[in-house]
Amino acid sequence: MQSLATQGTLGAVILETCSSRWAKTVEMQPAGSFMRTVLDNEMQAAAEIAEAAGRPVIFGDLQNENIPSFSSALQEGLIDLCSPLDGGWLRSAQAISEGFQRWQSLLRVQGGGNDSKLFRMQEKPEFAAEMPLAYFRYILSAVLRDARWLLVAAVVITLFVMLPHDSLASTVVVFICELLTIRAILSTAMVDERDEVLAETVRQTCNSLGTSARVVVVVLGAAHHDGVLKRILQKGFAADTGSNNV
Repeated sequence: MQSLATQGTLGAVILETCSSRWAKTVEMQPAGSFMRTVLDNEMQAAAEIAEAAGRPVIFGDLQNENIPSFSSALQEGLIDLCSPLDGGWLRSAQAISEGFQRWQSLLRVQGGGNDSKLFRMQEKPEFAAEMPLAYFRYILSAVLRDARWLLVAAVVITLFVMLPHDSLASTVVVFICELLTIRAILSTAMVDERDEVLAETVRQTCNSLGTSARVVVVVLGAAHHDGVLKRILQKGFAADTGSNNV
């Protein structure tokens, strides 16, 4: 991306975020800060290159208020877990089942041909290899953004340290943590709706550049890659934007 900016061919950068989420990110982890070192990311790196080159940085995701927060999803899951007689366990099972069904529907690629090779990012070896680190960073980011979860994390870590690693109690603690995290991630992902918004932002940005040979760089998570790409290819671009690259 730096070479695009140096050559003058960078058209714009689109980030998988919204204005309010971005403002919190920049405030929490500005360039050169300790938090930026711990939570360094492609979005801020790309935005800094674009801004230095005088190119627009566009926020292509749904607004924060339209996406359930990870913290509220964790809290809801914990309440349901503590309410088995009130249908809490059933709600948890339904939420996880519905979440996995949404993910499976997104992974289905209609039709065949060479285009199908562009999809199925989740099936690539590097995706699976990087999942543990991404999972850890996701949880770390959520905890650092909400001080209340620092206490929860401290309690969980203390339990891990105190309990024998091969005991039933430690197994239960791990299972509960994984269950709550999986439910929260599946509940807040809203992949399908966000893919639609992201794809439309990419199309509008490319169309606005006309026939210029500038490149639009899109920075998003692997979970959105297939859905966004499929929607872009299905709808295409305006007739006079054939030279744009994404």
